[in-house]
Amino acid sequence: MKWGGAEQVCYRLATLLAGKGHDVSVLTTRPANNRQEDFELIPSPAIEDYVPQKIKKIIFDIKNTILPCDLLSNFYSRKAFNKFKPDIVHLHNFTSLSFSVISRIMKTKTPVLMSVYDYWFICPLGFLWYIDDYLKYSGTNCTQYHNSHCSKCISKMKGFGGISEKFLSILLSFRKGIFDRYLNRIDGFVVLSEANARVLENYGIEKNKIFVVHIPLDVNNHTIDDDVEKDSILYIGWFHPRKGMHVCVESMKYIVKERPNVRLNIIGGDSDERYKRKVLQIIKDNNLEENVSILGKLPFDKVREYLNKANILVIPEQWETIAPNALTEGMVFGKAVVASNIGGTLDIIKDGENGIFAKYDDPFDYSGKILSILNNEALRNSLSRQAYKTGKTLFSNEAVYNELLGSYKKVLKEVTLQVQ
Repeated sequence: MKWGGAEQVCYRLATLLAGKGHDVSVLTTRPANNRQEDFELIPSPAIEDYVPQKIKKIIFDIKNTILPCDLLSNFYSRKAFNKFKPDIVHLHNFTSLSFSVISRIMKTKTPVLMSVYDYWFICPLGFLWYIDDYLKYSGTNCTQYHNSHCSKCISKMKGFGGISEKFLSILLSFRKGIFDRYLNRIDGFVVLSEANARVLENYGIEKNKIFVVHIPLDVNNHTIDDDVEKDSILYIGWFHPRKGMHVCVESMKYIVKERPNVRLNIIGGDSDERYKRKVLQIIKDNNLEENVSILGKLPFDKVREYLNKANILVIPEQWETIAPNALTEGMVFGKAVVASNIGGTLDIIKDGENGIFAKYDDPFDYSGKILSILNNEALRNSLSRQAYKTGKTLFSNEAVYNELLGSYKKVLKEVTLQVQ
């Protein structure tokens, strides 16, 4: 099981619920380790676990893009549900296991909630962006959702196993009907911000089925450390155009003219080799080798070390997305944040109060906002303290537990009324 933001949130929620005395079991792909948890881990293989490496991705893409079914996860999830008979099922990042995990439950009245971490269930690529140029991340917001037209974006981004765009468009014309069959069985959708809730409403999901539940953090173990590295900027996120790494790297060519000792530390795993080459070329073309460090994927404790020492945290998201984990972590660490004026960040950041917005696709604007903090310690301190205050209010375990329990109780009540 590979851990990303969704897996971290799932783990924290499961730990939080178990700590409150709830009986929690987690059905997952094969765990990465055998460490002892406060909840039971139930491993479930998927079809791609038993096929040659060359076709693993093809099978995953088919499940994610066209047919969200997996015979193996169907079998193992049925066994798990029959054994544990859960009162409620909460889906997280289940694209590998597919919607097959609820095929058995669809025949019962067990309530099902689904956490939304991207929009894969209404957009094959997950980010509702009509692509003009993938590597430049140029394009426009897509409000047509999934249908045959999605073949154009898939072809521009990655292709689909040698299948022609025309044939892919035919296959995709069935996607909405297939996916909506499962979505209509979901009793509640858990989102991380009001911006994400509006996307689901615009798709046609009923407002009373959508619940905002923030990311839980143990805020009592976080304090503000004023002993930061004054010229240190931190980016946390994987190599992908939609994360906007290219924007903050390009902003450095302006920042170094005024602050030659500034350093941008980049933490994150490789997701797209083409894009990584593009970022490395930007660094080379602008002679930024001494100012930009690519640290790769690091353990959580090392990430937090860098986060603790950073003066500024940048969140250069490029799409109408869920506010990333890095933002929530940064706020409870009391970091001065410069973030894109787009998506879920709009519901958390108050511009000039607990963070600063920059135009999402403008490196020059990013450079100006970053410099405004580097050159003004009083501003940095003010942003830091307000961010910390916001983080403790929104992301405390107790606040998130109450949000989550409220959503569970409402869904259970609605399902009970339907049965009666």
